[in-house]
Amino acid sequence: LIYRNSNERDIWHQYKDSICRKDVITNKRTRRFNIEFTNASSYYGPTIPGWPPSASRDISKYISKESESYLVYPKSLDVKQTDFLIVIHSRLESFDTRKVIRDTWGKVLKKLSNNSSYIFVIGREESLSNGNRKILDTEITDHGDILQEDFIDSYYNLTLKSIISLKFLTRTVIWTKKPRRFLKIDDDVFLNIPLLLKSVFSPALWCKEPYLGGVILGNFTPNALSPTARVLGKWGVPSYMLERKQYPAFLSGSTYLFSFATGNCLFEEAFNLPYFHLEDIFITSFAATKCNINLDRIKGILFWRTKKEHILLTKKFAIHY
Repeated sequence: LIYRNSNERDIWHQYKDSICRKDVITNKRTRRFNIEFTNASSYYGPTIPGWPPSASRDISKYISKESESYLVYPKSLDVKQTDFLIVIHSRLESFDTRKVIRDTWGKVLKKLSNNSSYIFVIGREESLSNGNRKILDTEITDHGDILQEDFIDSYYNLTLKSIISLKFLTRTVIWTKKPRRFLKIDDDVFLNIPLLLKSVFSPALWCKEPYLGGVILGNFTPNALSPTARVLGKWGVPSYMLERKQYPAFLSGSTYLFSFATGNCLFEEAFNLPYFHLEDIFITSFAATKCNINLDRIKGILFWRTKKEHILLTKKFAIHY
C-alpha cells in the first residue's frame, strides 16, 4: 500500500472503532484442568536446566501478583491512545536486532497508525559486562521502549517472561482506555505492517471477545525420554514436568494475537497451574484451557516449518525466520 498524503496516514485508525456493529462476546466460565506428572522425588534422568525435580513449581514463589517487579518501565508507552500493542520478547544482549526492528517495520508502524505501538520485553543476565551495561543504559534512555523485568532471561524461563508480560499489560499499566488487542512476537519475526494492520483491524480479528489466535499446533508426541537418557532435547519433557503421550493443541509462541480480557484470564489462571517450561504450551494451551478459550487459526502468519517456496509473502503479515 502506498500513502500519498497525510490524510491516508492513519486510515485504519479512522475506521477500526466502527467496524464492529456489535462485539461478539462469549462469556464462559473457567473449566477444570490439571497437569499430570510423576513423583519428582523418584525421578532419574535428564532434567530441565534451572528446573530440577527438587525445584518448586509454584509460580507465586517467582512472580508476585501484587508487588511490582520491573527494573525498567517503557516510558514512551502511550497509555491514553494505544489500541493495539505489539509485545516483542527479546534477549537483553540482542541490541542489533532491536535496532533493526526500530529502523524497519517499527518505524512503519508509527507512521501508519497513531494508536499502535510496540515494546520490547527483556529480563536480566546473571552477569553483564560493563560495556553491555552502558549500551543498554543508552538504549533505554534514547528509546524508552524497553520493559525490563527482574528474572534470569533464559529459554527455560520463557514461561516466567510471558506471565510477567501479562502482569504488566493487565495489572501494572494504568490504561486510560484498555487496548483492544495485543500481538506477542519474538524478535526473530518480521512484520508486514500494512497487511498486519489491515488484518488486525478487520471484524474477524478485532470484534471477538475473548480472543486468542495464531498458528495452531499440537497433538504430537513430546520427545521420548528413557530413564537412562543423558541429553534432553529442546522440546523434550521429563515425566516430572508432564506425563502425557501427546501435547494438546496450542499456538506457536513466535506470534499470537490476544485481547485484554484473554490476557487478564491467562495471567490469573497461570497461578493455578504448576510451572511448565514450554511457554507457548503453558500459556496458549494449559492456561487457555482453564480460561475455556477456543484457539482461532490465523492464516496471515508464516510459521518456520512452512515450506517457504510455497508461500506468497505478500499474503503474510508475520514471518518467523
